[in-house]
Amino acid sequence: MFKELYFWMYTYLIKIRKSGNIAESAYLLISSLQMMNFGTVYVVVHHYLGYSFGIENIDNIYCGIALAVIFYIINRKFLYSKHNEIAQKYTSLSIKRQRTGKICFWLYVLLSHVLLYYSVSKLVIPRY
Repeated sequence: MFKELYFWMYTYLIKIRKSGNIAESAYLLISSLQMMNFGTVYVVVHHYLGYSFGIENIDNIYCGIALAVIFYIINRKFLYSKHNEIAQKYTSLSIKRQRTGKICFWLYVLLSHVLLYYSVSKLVIPRY
């Protein structure tokens, strides 16, 4: 699933950026979206179940950084290093299948942002 999302991220970044390492940017953005999804799940589980995974305030930062590094390493191994294989697989899709893939990609991006911001704004209690 993430291979196709990576492919569509890559194709849209090619249209926007003409220089730099576009494949690396695509994998970093997909990793960021995955971190947003994990953050959404964490907020919902913490709010409704009261389970905080044994993490205190300052440890949240270190756990977030460690988790981000893990996501980046996994995605580098399975997405970035296999960029050419992924491109060959998804460039030969039919027009209808491409349209479906693009719609699913944009829904994933949009819902990742909306769900994270909604869950954080409604479920996280600010401590002033």
